[in-house]
Amino acid sequence: MVAEPAEATPLPQQIRRGLVFDKWPFRLDIDVEYQDWILVAVSLFLLLLWSTPCFCGQLSDGCSKRFMNWVYSRLHVFYWSLLYFTLFTLMFTIGVLPDWSVADFIDHAERAAYWILDRMVNLATSLSLLFGFYVLWKFRERLLVASGLDYMTFFRWT
Repeated sequence: MVAEPAEATPLPQQIRRGLVFDKWPFRLDIDVEYQDWILVAVSLFLLLLWSTPCFCGQLSDGCSKRFMNWVYSRLHVFYWSLLYFTLFTLMFTIGVLPDWSVADFIDHAERAAYWILDRMVNLATSLSLLFGFYVLWKFRERLLVASGLDYMTFFRWT
C-alpha cells in the first residue's frame, strides 16, 4: 500500500506594511522585488559617483572644467570622502531594507561581478576572432602572393 503524498499547504503570505517605524530610523517593509530594485539603483548611483572624475574630464563645459581642476588637486580627499559616503549610504540602505543583510549584498555583488567578468572573457575572445578574420580579409592579396596561390582560381562566378 502506497501512501499518498499530503497536499502541500501554501505558505501564508507575509503582509507588507510599507513604511514602518518599529526600528530606528525606519524600515521599508515592501515587496522583495522593490527592495532589490532600490538596492540596484543605489549601487548604480554610487558607481556613477565613483566615475565622476572620468566623465567630467571628457566634458568641455565650464562647470565640469572647474570641478576637474578642483578635484585633481585634491583627488585623495575626494576618493576618501566618497568611500565614507559610499559605506554610509550602503549601510543605511541595507539597514532600511528588512530582507537584505550585508552578507547577502556582498554575495550578490560577487556573483554579479563574476557574471560580468565571465561575459567579458567571452566578448574578448569573440572580438579577437573577428579581428583576426578582419586582418586576414584585408591582407588576403598579400597572403595569396606569399603562399604562391595568387594565380589560381578557386571559385569562378559565371
